[in-house]
Amino acid sequence: MMTTEAHAPADNTPHRRYNSFLLRCWHVGDGELRIKLEHIQSGNAVQVDTYEAALAWLSEHCATPHESEEPP
Repeated sequence: MMTTEAHAPADNTPHRRYNSFLLRCWHVGDGELRIKLEHIQSGNAVQVDTYEAALAWLSEHCATPHESEEPP
């Protein structure tokens, strides 16, 4: 029988939070930028046109706990 305690680290340290992302970046036209980001655990994705917007989206997703935070 498996219990939730079986998933806790042996030294009782808190679980670490883990997020992974797929980032695609390309240039179009006169120096226009496109960045597509996908949060692997949730499947949420967005396309933005600035690095600042990409960083804001990443920060938001790293601050929000998701169901699968441990690496496989």
